[in-house]
Amino acid sequence: MNLQHVVNFPFPTPPDRQSLARSEKLLTYLSALSPTGQITQTGSTMSIFPLSPRFARILLVGHLHDCLPYTIALVAGLSAPDFFIPENQVVPAAPVREEDAYFTNA
Repeated sequence: MNLQHVVNFPFPTPPDRQSLARSEKLLTYLSALSPTGQITQTGSTMSIFPLSPRFARILLVGHLHDCLPYTIALVAGLSAPDFFIPENQVVPAAPVREEDAYFTNA
């Protein structure tokens, strides 16, 4: 389509223009887009990863500095949702019964 800026893309339901401008600014900051709005080689490589642009860039920098295994572990930990259950969502424990309640006197 050869668009200069994402803001000009004909979305069926367009997102907020400010959100698009912030996203484009972030991608430029991460070197995924050139200042003219064209995708860079870094951006093309980042698009291969099924991650957010920030995490994809972290992986590329880790590869550049030869510490990719550590970087993968870092990104995996950061991209996982919170695995601790908040205290207000914990299932209450079953009430404690007396030992005799489990046996019948038959």
